[in-house]
Amino acid sequence: MLQATPDTITCRSHLLDYREAAAVATELKAADRDAVVCLDLSAVEHATTAAFAVLIDLRAQLRRAGRDLVLYGMRARTAGLHALLRLQGVLPTT
Repeated sequence: MLQATPDTITCRSHLLDYREAAAVATELKAADRDAVVCLDLSAVEHATTAAFAVLIDLRAQLRRAGRDLVLYGMRARTAGLHALLRLQGVLPTT
C-alpha cells in the first residue's frame, strides 16, 4: 500500500517486495512529480533483494529523465540489507 504526496511516496506495508516496489515504480512513472522524489520506508520492516533491484532500475530511468529517487527512514533490517548489498552509491539515503 502506498501513500503519495508531491515529493514523497510512503510505503505503508511491512514488507517491501517485488510487487510493492513495482507499485512504487508505476506510481512514479505515471505521475508528474518533483525532480527528486523521496521514498519513505519507515514502515517497512523487511525488504527483499528483488525489491531493491526494481528500485535500482527505477532510479536509473528517473535519472535519464532528469529526476531522482532518494530513500529515507529505513529500519535496521532494511538498512542492513541495503548496506550488505553496498547500495549506497546506487540507491542513496538521507
